[in-house]
Amino acid sequence: MDEFLIPYAAQREDLDREMIRLMKPHVQIIKEWDKQVLPYFMGEYISYRLLKRNGLLEKYLDHKAIQRRPAEDKEFLQILVSKAAQFAFIKLLQSPAPDFFQALDLFTGEEILLYSPSLQKSSVHDQAQMWFVLRVWNGECWTCYGLNICLSGLTPDDIYFYASEMDPAVDSDEEIMAHVHAHPFHYFLLHDISHVPDILTGGIPMRFVTSEDPASFPDQPNISETFECEVRDAILQMTLLAKESEQPDKLIGTAYLDEEHKTLYRVAYSEKNFDRLTTALNTAGFDIPDEPILSVAPLMLEFAERILMRKIPLHPFEELFDDAVKIGEDPTDGMNRFMDALIPSLNAGTKPDIAQLARDNNIPLETAEAVYQHYINLLK
Repeated sequence: MDEFLIPYAAQREDLDREMIRLMKPHVQIIKEWDKQVLPYFMGEYISYRLLKRNGLLEKYLDHKAIQRRPAEDKEFLQILVSKAAQFAFIKLLQSPAPDFFQALDLFTGEEILLYSPSLQKSSVHDQAQMWFVLRVWNGECWTCYGLNICLSGLTPDDIYFYASEMDPAVDSDEEIMAHVHAHPFHYFLLHDISHVPDILTGGIPMRFVTSEDPASFPDQPNISETFECEVRDAILQMTLLAKESEQPDKLIGTAYLDEEHKTLYRVAYSEKNFDRLTTALNTAGFDIPDEPILSVAPLMLEFAERILMRKIPLHPFEELFDDAVKIGEDPTDGMNRFMDALIPSLNAGTKPDIAQLARDNNIPLETAEAVYQHYINLLK
């Protein structure tokens, strides 16, 4: 593979140039990466083109350089043709032996035995996260090839969001993975948010959870004690009020009723708060289902907007109520300011006042401390 097939395929199929073409729109992001990262992705991309189903290896089997190999080598390459390499988003379940993992493929549901010394070296916290890997058959089991991407705090819902924003036709697990295999470089870019921790609120991960459902205003509504309401252009905004024991500006959730089109939009800031918003709306007289349509982490929303170079609205009325009373700022704004203030201290080797930085930038103290500790560990 390393001595002949990869360099041969790169030159014969002009794969280096193809990779450069794919990178060009995202050069501002890639140039910030460690210099060692790109060669890993180049090798991973070429290996995938070789070893994928109906890949280049099939047409190279009759090449003289391969025909001169020992019989066991040629037999192994035949096995690789039948055991096609594939990208996977996995969760590590257990480690039955050093460097070996039982892993769950999160989009196919398949449990696999995976050999990976690099995953063994990751922290216990990282091992509990979702990983994006290229799995290749090594003759006995699957192994990781290339650069493994740890997606701390992200879930399969975030991958669905990313894929469906690139291609709105994507609507199932099979279609998500078909998109990954057709456009792997878009998913290599996830390296940019690798190992970034969750944004927590009240000790739980913050997520934008949304839904769009058919609904009409109740005949006998009961919303005045539970919601703060405002009407703009015949759209009713209903912001769920905080409880007496909570901060008045606590981030909870908001509903938007478009009476003309008989549609209700819900936006909450965690899965728990989405359930809370839904219960309050149904108690007020609406009749809407419990399930959301979309759940996305603030980190993934910001990342997808950067990659796709466009604003992604969570509902159609964001700008309509821009100057209305808000229940909180975009949490990524405060996190970005926090990181801008934190980095100079990290570079100087000094510890800043984390509690003060958290207050100044309106992010939870537990999140600020987790982010600080994460980067301290990286610098050790």
